[in-house]
Amino acid sequence: MKRPRPPSPPSISAAAKPPLSPPPTPILKQKLQRTGAPKWLPLKLTQTELTLPLTFPTGQTFRWKQTGPVQYSGSIGPHLVSLRQRPGDDDTVSYCLHCSASPKAAELAVLDFLNAEISLAELWSDFEIKDPRFGEVAKHLRGARVLRQDPLECLIQFLCSSNNNIARITKMVDFVSSLGLYLGEVEGFEFHQFPSLERLSRVSEDELRKAGFGYRAKYITGTVSALQSKPDGGDEWLLSLRKLDLQDAIAALCTLPGVGPKVAACIALFSLDQHSAIPVDTHVWQIATRYLVPDLAGAKLTLKLCSRVAEAFVSKYGEYAGWAQTLLFIAELPAQKALLQSSQSIQLIFEYNGSAVVAMVGKNCFAIASDRRLGVQLQTIATDFQRISKIHDRVFIGLSGLATDVQTLYQRLVFRHKLYQLREERDMKPETFASLVSAILYEKRFGPYLCQPVIAGLGEDDKPFICTMDSIGAKELAKDFVVSGTASESLYGACEAMYKPDMEAEELFETISQALLSSVDRDCLSGWGGHVYVVTPTEIKERILKGRMD
Repeated sequence: MKRPRPPSPPSISAAAKPPLSPPPTPILKQKLQRTGAPKWLPLKLTQTELTLPLTFPTGQTFRWKQTGPVQYSGSIGPHLVSLRQRPGDDDTVSYCLHCSASPKAAELAVLDFLNAEISLAELWSDFEIKDPRFGEVAKHLRGARVLRQDPLECLIQFLCSSNNNIARITKMVDFVSSLGLYLGEVEGFEFHQFPSLERLSRVSEDELRKAGFGYRAKYITGTVSALQSKPDGGDEWLLSLRKLDLQDAIAALCTLPGVGPKVAACIALFSLDQHSAIPVDTHVWQIATRYLVPDLAGAKLTLKLCSRVAEAFVSKYGEYAGWAQTLLFIAELPAQKALLQSSQSIQLIFEYNGSAVVAMVGKNCFAIASDRRLGVQLQTIATDFQRISKIHDRVFIGLSGLATDVQTLYQRLVFRHKLYQLREERDMKPETFASLVSAILYEKRFGPYLCQPVIAGLGEDDKPFICTMDSIGAKELAKDFVVSGTASESLYGACEAMYKPDMEAEELFETISQALLSSVDRDCLSGWGGHVYVVTPTEIKERILKGRMD
């Protein structure tokens, strides 16, 4: 699950000591500001590995600001960095350096901060095997990554977070950050290097109280003093906790003023490589009593029960249980909860009528098939529903999904093809028709047709063409077979087992028929026989299959 970790960037404590207060002189600011257009460089992290909105505004760090639609900016040691993720960039994360003495060191620092050595896809796959519910959540929230922050920075932030709300925590963290070296400005936000222990030691409890820290002021000044008293220095002492077992690291953190088990677990997880740390708060407690330890539902959360919840997570998910807990926690946030409910509702609508559609290529021919059942969930309404339609003699389309949208979309496609015939005096090529379908679906992306097309056709050189797409027109081309509908998982397996290249028309019919019938037998929402078309350059064969009718 781990990739080789790049060399760790220099410790913040090793950087130049910041002055007593943020430098006010415009000359210094001018030197630090970038000139010209920002240069964006790829990080080679896709949305599966990192989704910025699921990582930064989720309570791991309070120093990063949203400076664009899917763009976040912050400082990593002495480097001022922006990260962004845009559909036009194939969802790959890019970074821009606004202030850095060493671009190479900055890139290594960014990768280290993002925990890039850990493969999220492999972790998620392992978690899905251990917990099917995790798979359902992760399907909609992929890319939620645990950060690897500087321990001192993380410690001070979570001291500010105790019994606090996001807005007030952010205000406190901004005040502490402003004590460090000014790095620059991005989209109206000023950014500073996080102050060193030496700089923090010159801030009095009274100053912090006047800044609105309340009782937390004594914890911050007390923690700074405790760290400065460590023999090798506070920064080195904190970094040394990365080498300890989880319980020893948490016990060591709890010796600092204001650090309890929950804050210690947050610091351990988000900065000390303690991937099995479980910060237990009321949200995590509710998740645990709902899915992991239901026998504790209704009990009052105590220190002993916190330990039991942490043990339950580790028992379920293993050494990276903290990453699993982080995703489940994010799923409980109001914005993500709404997204999950919306996604699940749409998925239920896709499955409302049931369907199974498959297309397969042969030697200068293709076959397309579907089941014949129309249902309302488990109730069968009709047993002769037409899902496959002929556009012209060499192009067919199969539509799975909501039956009313299937019929509406088909009528619109027929209309558009007839207009094309009138204007061009010829039929559409399969590739052209696929582009038309994709454009129509994308046009309606904010109120989509709830169906998934499967398109099959023969080109001018009698070469078969097949593709499928989602409800907003993202095409998936294939050279063997494509599937859609509620029986998709079974169809994939059956087609993988039975398909072979360059089949003649009759063998292709036998193969697609067997794949369809064996698959719908395993799906309660599709079935009642099948409807198969086999198309060659010279003829179209249409056949009705008899299957289980229950």
